[in-house]
Parts: sequence; structure tokens; C-alpha cells
Amino acid sequence: MEATERTPNFKQWSSTGLLLALVGGAVTGGLATSLGSKTVLTSYLYAYTFWLALSLGCLGLLTLHHAIRGSWSLSTIRIFESGGGPRMMMALIVGFIPIFLGRHTIYHHWMHHEGVDKVLDAKAWWLNEPFWMVRIAIYFGLWILLGHVLVSSSRKEDQTLDRKLGQQRSSRGAFGLVVFMLSCTFAMTDWLMSIDPHWSSTIFGLWTVISGALTALAISTIIVTTGAINKVAPYSGIWTPKLGKDLGNMLFAFSMLWAYTSLSQFLIIWSGNLPEFITYYYYRQKDFWNALGGLNIFVGFFMCWGVLLAPRVKASPRSLRNVACVILLVRATDWLWIVVPFLRGTLAVTEITAMVAMGGLWFFVMGREMTQAAILPEHDTRLVEMAKMEAAHA
Repeated sequence: MEATERTPNFKQWSSTGLLLALVGGAVTGGLATSLGSKTVLTSYLYAYTFWLALSLGCLGLLTLHHAIRGSWSLSTIRIFESGGGPRMMMALIVGFIPIFLGRHTIYHHWMHHEGVDKVLDAKAWWLNEPFWMVRIAIYFGLWILLGHVLVSSSRKEDQTLDRKLGQQRSSRGAFGLVVFMLSCTFAMTDWLMSIDPHWSSTIFGLWTVISGALTALAISTIIVTTGAINKVAPYSGIWTPKLGKDLGNMLFAFSMLWAYTSLSQFLIIWSGNLPEFITYYYYRQKDFWNALGGLNIFVGFFMCWGVLLAPRVKASPRSLRNVACVILLVRATDWLWIVVPFLRGTLAVTEITAMVAMGGLWFFVMGREMTQAAILPEHDTRLVEMAKMEAAHA
């Protein structure tokens, strides 16, 4: 593949993202008067959760990279740092403001239950407004701290080439994975599961973390394999069929993990057949939602998983990108299936406008962050060396 002196124009991503955020936000807010605040809040919660899960997926994979010091993720490490780093989390704090302001609409079941529901009275030690606010602050604080420690250390090693920093990140990454998984489990419980406080699932947190990681893998693979990026420096100097195989295998593995956790949750609830638990699937097996759930399973697992079995698909940037695009689309529809039925049973146009607004904010920050350091880490050149070795033996 012929390399050029050009580099990807991430600054353009930032300016385009800002425009989309402003337009999408204005249209979504304008529709609140005609569609109602609850409809718009539901749409915003869906969009926010999708992009938050993507950022958490980036942070989780970044932590995993430093814990195991893998080579394949060197191609995507800057994407993970930009998508899950401290500045992105700060932007998501700003994005959380509409949910905070609308908390009495979204979480009205447990915020207004005193003396009405004995089950919620028993859970009041956890499901109460002041403690909920404190926990939200703790989650974001932990994510910002974890991202800051890993990102700043990685960029410092680029400048100093001090190998001790990499060893320190490996130890911190292992501990960080434990903190990350626990915080995400509690966060998704507070954000989503508490909307229906009578329902619970012990695998829900893990399920959503895997979904976020799969989303992050999909979007990073799309970026790395897109022609306008893949054919210019520095990505043109590291792409090999082996790298494509590694990225494809990770998509394959996380697609299988997502299917496994999805099926496990369903089987556990189905076999228990208890009224307080089956409501989750009862509302999602009606009309459109049932068809959407089936489509997500067929396309997101059987089709994509089956296609990724073929080595030639993973060896081709174009083919791998197409599969990653399908996976990303399924992630968006899967989060739609997860979030919206908690609050209403129909779709609204604000699902699209809210996704545009939050997506614009995400790419605005991501584009700016991608220009803050070398696109490939300068302290670890394993991918460049492997690409040169493969070229020499070709």
C-alpha cells in the first residue's frame, strides 16, 4: 500500500461535530413543545446512553490494553484515549445536564413513592435522590481519574521513552479494570435499571459493558480501515493482514460475548418466570420491539459472527470496515431496544435528532483530542516493525 505524506484531518471532524451538535440539539429541543418533554427526554436518554457506553467501551479497552500490553490495540490506542479520556468524560458531564434536570420524569417511580410501595420503601436506602447524585459524581470522578492516569502516562512516555512508565500502567491497568467493571455495573444500574425499580438483573452491568466495548471496537475499526485514513500516514505504514485479523478476531469475540450475556439474561429470567422480572421482556416482545430484538440477534450475532469466520474478510480493510459498520448500526438499534421501552412503547423522530446531537458532541471532542498527540504511540513501535517485516518477506 502506497503511503503518502498526508495525515487524517481530525480537525475537520471536530468542526463538523460541533455543527451537528448545535443543529441536532436545537431541533431536539424545538420538538419538545409538540411531542412532550417525556418523549424528548426518553430520546435523549437513549442517545446519551449509547454515546456514554461507547466512551466507557473506549476507556475499558484502553485499560485492558495497558493491563495486557497487546500489540493490535496500538493501532487504536489514540482512538480509545480520545473517546474515553478525561476530556470526553467532562463533555459527557455537560451532556448529562438534561437527564439531571429531567430526573423526576425519568425516575419518577422511586423518586415519588413514599408510603405507596413497600418494595421501594425497602430500597430507599439506595434509591434516594441525594445518594443518587453522589453516586453519579463518584462514577464520573473515577472514570476521569482512570483516564487521566493512563492517558497522561502514555503521552509522557512518548516524550521521555521511559520504559518504567509502561510497567506502571500495566499494574494500574489491572487494578483499573476491577474499578472500571464495578463502577460501570453500578452506573448502569442507576442509569437504566432503576427506571423500572421492581426489575433487576445481575448480568445487566456486564451485558452493557460488553455492548459498549463492542461499539468502541466497531467505530475504531471503521476509523482504521476507512480508505481516506487507511491509505495515508501513519496508518498506511502499519496495515497488514495480521492487524486486520486481530481487529476482526476482537469483533468476533465480543460479538460472541454479547450474544452469550444476552442469552444468559433471557434464560435466567425465563426459567425463573417471576412477575417482577418478566416485565422487562414482556414490554419488549410487543409489536415493533419484538421484531427489532429478533433483527438485532440475527444481524448482530448470526450474520456478523458468521461473516467474521472467513479469514479473507478480516484481511481486507474494505470488507472488515463493512462488517464493523453493520455491527455499529446494530449497537445503535440494540440500545434503542434496551432504553426506550423503559419509558414508552412507540418510536419518535427525536431518537434520530438526539443521536445526531450527542454524536456531534462526541466527535467534536474526539476530533480535538486526536490532534493532541502522535496518532500512533512513539514509545511502542511493534506494529511498524511487524509491518516492515511482513513487507520484507512479501
